Amino acid sequence: MIRKARSREIQMKFNRRSSRYKTTLLRRTLALLTSLVMLGSGMVRAQSPGTFTATGSMRIPRYWHSATLLHDGRVLIAGGENFSNSDFRGLASAEVYDPATGTFTATGSMTTPRTGHTATLLPDGRVLMVGGAFSPPRQGTPVMRPDGSYVTPTISDPLPLAELYDPATGTFRATGDTITPHPWLAATLLPNGMVFISGSLVSRVFEVVTLAGAELYDPASGTFAATGNQAMAQIAPSATLLPNGKVLVVDGGGNISGPNAQIYDSLFSISLLILIIISCPSFL
Repeated sequence: MIRKARSREIQMKFNRRSSRYKTTLLRRTLALLTSLVMLGSGMVRAQSPGTFTATGSMRIPRYWHSATLLHDGRVLIAGGENFSNSDFRGLASAEVYDPATGTFTATGSMTTPRTGHTATLLPDGRVLMVGGAFSPPRQGTPVMRPDGSYVTPTISDPLPLAELYDPATGTFRATGDTITPHPWLAATLLPNGMVFISGSLVSRVFEVVTLAGAELYDPASGTFAATGNQAMAQIAPSATLLPNGKVLVVDGGGNISGPNAQIYDSLFSISLLILIIISCPSFL
């Protein structure tokens, strides 16, 4: 009886995953067919390879935002800043670009304005938004521009908050907080489904603070856990998943933090997960 119940449970999980895969495949196929129909009817201009062609404009001008390709072929644009009336404004708004129509449409707003954040597509189609800074919080000391004028920069508060975007509902909802606030970070989806978070820069006008702690986000539990410290702290790094499962983390701080690069080994996490499954099948 126990084996039969266990078999049914595994089959149900497989059916759910298969259903999600079929739905995603259907959406991509429909998007492709729509594009082909529009191209054939002349609604979309043919474009020569190696050239740029104008497309629709965003609903809100923004910079330092994130852009993430969704499973259905659309692109999620979220957050960033907008310079208006001599002030920097953090944005919580988001919009979605549809390549089939070449237009941007508004979607739900994030739970908080953020800039310099990351947006990582998860295997189930949701998007994980992590870190960044809330801007503008407080005001800093006036700084002279090259032309002699002065500007008062914002002192961006780093955010420990993370949230998830669901393309099916077009809404954001909060998930677990990071252990340490990470503005100007890097995030990479690992082969085991977890998200690797590393690097950080906290800037208060001319003061720069770097963080060496790295974390892992588990979509199943919605929580972050520490995963060791970097050999050297990095500012606004890039993190690239290598074919062997390791992650190349390259510093982006220039002369501030030095030209260092490091390798993160995620294989231990994968090996530990396999060991747990083998030792305790009920883990599934």
